Amino acid sequence: MGLDAVELVMEVEQQFDVVLTDSDCRQVLRVADLAAVVANRLPDNQGGCTTAGAFYLFRRLLLSQTGIKRADIRPATPLSDLFPSRESRNKWHAMEKQDGDLPRLEVDENTQRSIDAVRTFLYIPLIVLFVFLFVTFHWAIAILWCVAGIAVLGIGSRAISELRRTRFPDGFETVADVARSIAPMQTRAGGPGQTLIMQQEVLLRVRLIIADLFSIPIEEIKPESRLYRDLLIG
Repeated sequence: MGLDAVELVMEVEQQFDVVLTDSDCRQVLRVADLAAVVANRLPDNQGGCTTAGAFYLFRRLLLSQTGIKRADIRPATPLSDLFPSRESRNKWHAMEKQDGDLPRLEVDENTQRSIDAVRTFLYIPLIVLFVFLFVTFHWAIAILWCVAGIAVLGIGSRAISELRRTRFPDGFETVADVARSIAPMQTRAGGPGQTLIMQQEVLLRVRLIIADLFSIPIEEIKPESRLYRDLLIG
């Protein structure tokens, strides 16, 4: 095996917590072959592949959008380490738009109280203006201006709140927390169906590992793709 193939085997062994023998490696020509030998080495009740796949997808999103180093993104890495400042969390807003499954940042309590206080304070001149227009002009004009003022205040406060979203929601402290939240829910019913589900999950995870390790678009990594001739992993 070449260095790339050795690196792939080591990464697969580490991520799946299995040991692949020389005999296993000699059977591997295609992506599906690698997934098959891994699945054969897993216990029947092995789980967690779906969450691991979500971790790889989330890490690829982080790498493409933030410039964070791959080695710094681990399941146990605190999100506050990856996004330490308010400015750096603007990148999270961009990722939210790209992947709607990501948890939305929230406004911290102190900032929200300040926004509410300013909004309440601005209602006072609005009420004074309403009374003035009602007495001086016509009630219809007063109501029209009042409705317009309330709409402007509402839009403005929402815009400010959107800009001030900098706190991760409760329960989201590490990369693993995000991966668990975006992992698709799958039910293991047992029997032959369980084996099929596990094989599909292993195949997806192997494809994600190859894509992440060698920067290959995942759509180019098909089950029938040959590691050496098609993907140039030698």
